Amino acid sequence: ENLNEKLWAMFILEEEAHLVKDEHGRVLSKSVNFDPIIPIVSIKQYENGFYPIWPNGKRFAVCLTHDVDWAYPPRRHFKRAVNEARRRLAVHKELMWRFGSLTNWKFFNPYSILKIARIEKEFSATSTFMIKATPLEQLNARYEEYYEVEFLAGELTRLIDEGWDAGLHAGYSSHDNPDRLSKERAILQRALNGYPIRGVRMHYLRFSYPDTWLAVEKAGFVYDSTLGFPDHPGFRNGMCYPFRPVINGRRLALLEIPLAVMDTTFWGYMHVNVVYALELVKKIASVVEKIGGVLTLLWHNNTFCDLLYGDWGRMYKSLLKYFASREAWLTNCLNIYEYWSSHYDL
Repeated sequence: ENLNEKLWAMFILEEEAHLVKDEHGRVLSKSVNFDPIIPIVSIKQYENGFYPIWPNGKRFAVCLTHDVDWAYPPRRHFKRAVNEARRRLAVHKELMWRFGSLTNWKFFNPYSILKIARIEKEFSATSTFMIKATPLEQLNARYEEYYEVEFLAGELTRLIDEGWDAGLHAGYSSHDNPDRLSKERAILQRALNGYPIRGVRMHYLRFSYPDTWLAVEKAGFVYDSTLGFPDHPGFRNGMCYPFRPVINGRRLALLEIPLAVMDTTFWGYMHVNVVYALELVKKIASVVEKIGGVLTLLWHNNTFCDLLYGDWGRMYKSLLKYFASREAWLTNCLNIYEYWSSHYDL
């Protein structure tokens, strides 16, 4: 029995079966009896002599990800942006949004993933874009909207050629269904000229233990990055190191890259300001840095729309600047998976 399996027994997710869940079937941080910002299991691993060495002498890794819920603004976002522009007397912004809408966002798209890539290039960073590919007939109309993945194909293939990664942002009702996951994966791969989609994150961070991991493995993905709390930053099972889940004594052919920080957590659940959020992330990062772990970030592509989200989009760049100053490896899920699998596949 190796170290990971011994530690896994300390903090098994089976205990979540007895916890209160929200309307999406998710476990929230307020339901657990530990401080989620402390990766207590990984600290124990570190104290037992495990300390990863990262490429080029980097002190820890920051895994950068973006869930693309909308490839371009839906109508309700368009209406909100126009109203916001009017309140700020920004006539030119209103006109740009109207131009974007009339031209199907082909020439002006405030949710463009290329804007994110330009920011990351400043720090020699790459990220993973999690792309929706849910067929129209399988959408949950209350919690997700349809967009044609082909709209993103040109920009995505260009970024993939430059070192970025693309994963699947699975449908709301696909989190425990391997057949749906396989179908969505095939749709996305076709749109990206056969680029192999190796990872996934569930919409709304829906995760059921052990069904989600079993479905992800059966569908042929090699990494997942869903495990996290929607309502608070931190580590849902106390681990900031990637790990292979163990279910009924079997190690899955799947690497979990735990999610630690999500943008919408701060304004949608915690209702805190950017200054507080930035300091909280730095506090979490200081622990991860000390034990050479992985801090996974999720910043949605629409958050970079200045008119609607302002400082929350700019916070991402501030974080990259901070992480770079701390000598972190700023990279994507696929790079984390390949490096970890070849060096620390415990």
